[in-house]
Amino acid sequence: MGLFTRVDTIVVGVTDLEEATAWYKDVLEFEVLYQTKEYVVLQVGEGQTPITIEEIDLAEVATTSTYPILFANEIDAVHKTLQQRDVGVTPIENDGTNIFFSFRDPDGNKIEVCYFES
Repeated sequence: MGLFTRVDTIVVGVTDLEEATAWYKDVLEFEVLYQTKEYVVLQVGEGQTPITIEEIDLAEVATTSTYPILFANEIDAVHKTLQQRDVGVTPIENDGTNIFFSFRDPDGNKIEVCYFES
């Protein structure tokens, strides 16, 4: 077994969350699973991995709008393992719903790791 349990979600940056939510629902027929002021989690058919749209600055859309979020049951252990492998991880954060940290691959692509109680 590897470090990660599954891909948790794929994040897509948008410039207007309300308009984007309507478009994803109406045009693509995605179903809203969870919604906050900052992001909306969308079910894609019967798939296991949802798409999360979150509002970001227009300048960031083309450069950092999509990145995977990997779910880890043992987030502290994964964080420590990545540090031991010389990966530049951010500190672990807790937003009240999710516990998470991020890092970048050798090309600079952002990857996030999260954990939350199901």
